[in-house]
Amino acid sequence: MRDLNFNPSVISSTNGGTKLVRGQLFIKTGTGAIRPYVKYSSDYISRVEFLYTDGHPRDIANSLYHLYYEGGNLYKTDGSFVTNFASIPFAARRRRARLGDLSI
Repeated sequence: MRDLNFNPSVISSTNGGTKLVRGQLFIKTGTGAIRPYVKYSSDYISRVEFLYTDGHPRDIANSLYHLYYEGGNLYKTDGSFVTNFASIPFAARRRRARLGDLSI
């Protein structure tokens, strides 16, 4: 979802959705004036995939990034640990994706 100045944000719950925690910033790039664009995909069981950019193409030279959430943690495409979900917002580091970084 987009909340908090239209930045990518998440709402979470620790009790199956009975009570929701107010939106939290999910991915932070730069100062917040430039907002990343995010696409989400899930297996509806345990994993959520995220593809995102640095910002709108008219505002910034973009790169494409990929993360996935599983078991309370965020991981890079290659499975290496990035951070746990409790530590969001995730401060995106600029790293250009290569076609070989992504698999379908």
